Amino acid sequence: MTQPRRRTRVVALPSSSAVAGAIAVVLVGLTSALVPAAATPVPSDAERAQARADVDAQADRVSVLEADLVAANVALEDAQVAAAFAGESYLAAEAAAETARVAKADADVEAATAQEIADAASDDLASVALASYRNGGGVAQQARVFLGADEFGDVLRRSAALSVATGAAGDSVLTAQEAQANADVAATRAGTAQETLTTREDAASDALAEAESAQADAEAQQVSTTAIVDGAINELAVLRGHSAELERAYQDELEAQRRAAQEQEARDRLAAAEAARAAATPAPAATTAPTAPAPSAPAAPAPSAPAPSAPAPAPSAPAPAPAPSTPAPAPAPPAPAPAPPAPAPAPPAPTPTPPPAPAPTPPPAPTPPPPPAPPATSKGQVAVNAALTKVGLTYRLGANGPSAYDCSSLTKFAWAQAGITLPRVSRDQWTATARISESELQPGDLIFWSNNGRQSGIYHVAMYTGPGMKVHAANPRTGIAHDKIYYSNLLGYGRVS
Repeated sequence: MTQPRRRTRVVALPSSSAVAGAIAVVLVGLTSALVPAAATPVPSDAERAQARADVDAQADRVSVLEADLVAANVALEDAQVAAAFAGESYLAAEAAAETARVAKADADVEAATAQEIADAASDDLASVALASYRNGGGVAQQARVFLGADEFGDVLRRSAALSVATGAAGDSVLTAQEAQANADVAATRAGTAQETLTTREDAASDALAEAESAQADAEAQQVSTTAIVDGAINELAVLRGHSAELERAYQDELEAQRRAAQEQEARDRLAAAEAARAAATPAPAATTAPTAPAPSAPAAPAPSAPAPSAPAPAPSAPAPAPAPSTPAPAPAPPAPAPAPPAPAPAPPAPTPTPPPAPAPTPPPAPTPPPPPAPPATSKGQVAVNAALTKVGLTYRLGANGPSAYDCSSLTKFAWAQAGITLPRVSRDQWTATARISESELQPGDLIFWSNNGRQSGIYHVAMYTGPGMKVHAANPRTGIAHDKIYYSNLLGYGRVS
């Protein structure tokens, strides 16, 4: 049996060229996978230098902007202090002008009164002169004294009457002259008072203009500072790559740190000043009973000549003159006059008592310590309560209430509610209060700020309300506020009594 023929399937193979193409594709794929892409070109030295310069420039710009922020805030503080100082200077000038107005009014009254007295005296003198004219005067009147008299006694009586009349006329003349002289003096004083008033009113007007200018400068500085701060914060936010809000919060924190350091420096300075004052104040010396000096023996009177230790022998009779042949000796110098002979031998002189040693000069008495500050009273709290009722009202320079105050009129008003009158100006309030230390502060005590560390530089006053707090008429922007005590430029504290 024959087997069936097996069929053979023929598979077509790719041609050699196709295989070669496929291999080439695979090889290209593998090559592209194994060979890295071309690297980024390396920056040149110039490019790296420029990048570093850009970073440095950005850091420099940040420093400049932050310095601008500090400078703007400091300039604003200085402008506000200058405005407050100019305002207080105006108040002082206006107070001086008011004193001159009162003095001028008093001088005018005195001059008018003196002139009325002089006019009345002049009228009296005119009446006396007219009466003298009507009755005859001078020689004729004196002649009638004698011609109309009957006897010598009548002459005496008439002469006496004439003397009285003449004396009365003379008194009238003197009175009129004195009264007019007083009136002239009073008029001169009134004129001087007017000149003083004019000078002081001119000074007050100039001070007001300066205060208004300083306040305008402070307000302009406020606007400028706000613009500088806003622009710097926006630019810093861009440079640092975050939001303006975040940058503002950061800059507010930096400003708070700057102020805190400034405040601490001021507090340290105040503490050192108080310590120096305490060290310079001598402690009161202990009181001891005075001891009476021991009685010393009275000193013997000094003799007119030293007493001899033994009685001097009586003088002997003079010797007979020598013979003429013997030459006379040279004359001796004149002897001192002999002391009178003692009638009897004097007893040995006692040993002279040495004079007592002079008492040592006592050291100069130490300067007495200043009187202690008066104790705080409940009136201080009354004043605080009165001031707190004004919180939120307007600050206006020269205002005296009830809807607006400046710093010193507020403290004056508050203490008036406690029955105590303070001067109108803060510099005078410093004089009117007793100095105390920070540790002695009680409600109602006053706090003063100065731009030169002395009374002459005082520009603000506030009232202490409790630990770390004050109530004050701050400035036109803030008004009357109850806030924390700030220590920059703080001069000291005063207690009202």
